[in-house]
This record gives sequence, structure tokens and C-alpha cells, in this order.
Amino acid sequence: MSNNLDVAAIEVARDWLDYVEAVGALGSLALAVVASAFAWRSSRDSGRSARAAEQTAKAAEEEASLSRQMVGRLEEQLKIEQAEQDHRERERRRRPLLEPPSLTYMTDFSADELSVGVLMDLGVELELGSSVSGIFPIVVRAEFVNKGDKAADQLLASIAVPASVVLLLCGPRGEHLQQIAPPLVDSMILRGDGEEQARRHGWRVEHMPPHQPEVAHLMMILPSQQQEYEVVVGAEHPDTEAVQNRFLVSCEAVRPAPDGADPMRGARQPTI
Repeated sequence: MSNNLDVAAIEVARDWLDYVEAVGALGSLALAVVASAFAWRSSRDSGRSARAAEQTAKAAEEEASLSRQMVGRLEEQLKIEQAEQDHRERERRRRPLLEPPSLTYMTDFSADELSVGVLMDLGVELELGSSVSGIFPIVVRAEFVNKGDKAADQLLASIAVPASVVLLLCGPRGEHLQQIAPPLVDSMILRGDGEEQARRHGWRVEHMPPHQPEVAHLMMILPSQQQEYEVVVGAEHPDTEAVQNRFLVSCEAVRPAPDGADPMRGARQPTI
């Protein structure tokens, strides 16, 4: 009887151990499942975090690229604005600069080659007769130079002669005679037949770039073959100082007037 009880007790103990082992196994399995779930969730969160970090890094890189592009555009715009400002400053500092005009003797001209009718049409007063006599025409060349760094557009060129001298525009050899502009109002006195009231003729030079001389050929009809006549050639522009040169003109030559004489005796300064 005692042996049967011992066997039964052993069997019960084995069953209990099996049960405990089964429960332990189930618990371990449950813990493994829970751990696996946590691990999967953690892995998924880590993946999301990694993707989020990657997206953040990419967005930051794109933003940095846009910032660099914006900075580049701003720098380029600043360079353009600086270049424009420098150009405006250079333009503001540019000025025309006039050289004193020159007057050169070209050739004498026989009065017999002039037509009485043409001269009268041009306003030259002649004594009655069928031929031209008692006048001595010559051709001179007036030259104006802008040596600055800006065009002297609408330059006022002028030439003043004694009232007894007739002045006409012409070609280099005295061809294509035409009237010059009407005299400007002046009170200038020049040396001619004694001291004479001057006639100053002025005309506009529409465009006068730097270092491109402006030339005018003029016929001067002198009343005497032996005398010299004082002539003043000038140029004026509002952006620079006016200039002028004085000359003594005869039938044979043009020479600079000697220093010391007043070219504007009793005259006001000409203005544009």
C-alpha cells in the first residue's frame, strides 16, 4: 500500500513539474512574442527615424543650395549695380575739353573768278560795273578740336571779322560759295581799316566727338591788298570753358596776333 502511495505521489509530482514546465514554456514564448513585437516596433521606429533624418538632411541640403543660389544672385545683382554706378560716375566725370581754334591760310583767289551776280546774291556790296574789282578774296581753314573724353554736341563755333571784311562759306578751293550764319550781336572792336566794329558769325556743330576735328573753309573778301585784318576764332560749350584765338589775316598769309593786344576791346564776353 505504501508503495502505491509513493508511486502516486511521484506521478503527481511529475505531472506538476510537467505543468510548471509547460506554463514556463508558454511564459517564455509569450515573453519572446512580446520582445519580438517590441523589437519589430523599435526597428520600424528606427527606420522611420532614419528616413526622417534622411529627408531632413535632404531638405537641409536643398535649402542650403537655394540659399547659395540666392546669395549668388544677390552678389551678381550687386556687381551689376556697382558696375552701373561706376559707369554713371565715369559718365558724370567726363567732360569735353576744347583746344583754342586754329586758322590756316589755304589759297588766294582771283576776283575775276567770282561772278558779280553770285556775289550780289550773297549780299556782297560791289561798285557798279561789269567786272569785279577792288576786292581781294582768300580761302582760309578754321579748325576746332575737342580733346576731352565726352562729345561737345551743339558746340557754338564762331568767327569775328572787321565790318569791312566779307565772310562766306566755301569749299577748300573756294567752290560752293554760300552765306554764313547772320552776325551775332556783339560790341567787339577789331583792327581793320583802323579800329572797326566787328561782325561775329556763329554756327552750331551738331555732333563733335573727342579727337575728331571740325573744319570749316571760309572765303574772306578783303578790301585792301596791303593791310592786315584782325580775326577772332572761338568755340563755346556749356560743359567746358570757352576758347578763342586771334589772328592777323592778309592777302598773302594768316599769322597769330601778337601777345599783349586785347582781342575784345570794348566788348562783352560772348555767350551761347
